[in-house]
Amino acid sequence: MKNTKTERSNTGYKGIYFRQSRNVFEAQIVVARKTPKPGQGPHKIHIGNYNSLREAVKGRIKYIKSLA
Repeated sequence: MKNTKTERSNTGYKGIYFRQSRNVFEAQIVVARKTPKPGQGPHKIHIGNYNSLREAVKGRIKYIKSLA
């Protein structure tokens, strides 16, 4: 656990960020690459922009469940 980064979300929810410039909540997930090239980090998948925090959390959960 010492090698993992701390969550930098400004909402308190993993993968949910508030964009002040657009006044929306942005949902995303981060997926590890199978065979990363040197200098490549994890792959970010943008799920969507939402008007409320509750909608963003629900949208992210729904997207993650659709992957399984």
